[in-house]
Amino acid sequence: METAAHDASAIFTVSWKDYDEHLDRAADLMTEWFAAGYRTTASPVRARMVSSRSRTATRVASAGVVRAAPDQVQALLFLDQRVVARGGAPSYTARRALVTMVRTDRGWLVGNVQTG
Repeated sequence: METAAHDASAIFTVSWKDYDEHLDRAADLMTEWFAAGYRTTASPVRARMVSSRSRTATRVASAGVVRAAPDQVQALLFLDQRVVARGGAPSYTARRALVTMVRTDRGWLVGNVQTG
């Protein structure tokens, strides 16, 4: 649970200033397969983030285990996100994320994320 919460916070906390570096850091927390898909879906977001000069800070407000097995855990995370664009007033959003963590030879890595 602790790793899922930490990794989700890192994945969903991003700034236009270092978007490319963020993708590399986030991918290091993921399985190879999920990282490839994440990069594909995150690339179109880059232009929007940079043009709006957006920053998103994410913290995990609450978390619970949905399913657990020796090599895989699904965690339901409740996220609080603070978004600032162009230095304007922040907006706040509450989101849910179902995070699948997979035990690998590199430790526990994010194998999937579903948000809602």
